[in-house]
Amino acid sequence: QSYKQALLNEFNSLYMNSGGGFEVFSPLCVIVLGSTSELRERAKSGSFENFRGCLSGVVVLTYDELLGKIDGNARELSHYH
Repeated sequence: QSYKQALLNEFNSLYMNSGGGFEVFSPLCVIVLGSTSELRERAKSGSFENFRGCLSGVVVLTYDELLGKIDGNARELSHYH
């Protein structure tokens, strides 16, 4: 059973336990792997971009891309503090 199917199957239980504030439409799967420094060669970089661009319902990020997103979000949120 996939994570997506399990989440959709458990939706009613999750919804009731959340007080009605839980919604599921089409959850994405996120895969975090490697580093952009491993993709310095044009062929590797192009292959990686083609690979992740062809996936549906899956987001593929490198660890440094994820950290960059977290850092950017933290900076944005600090403006509201």
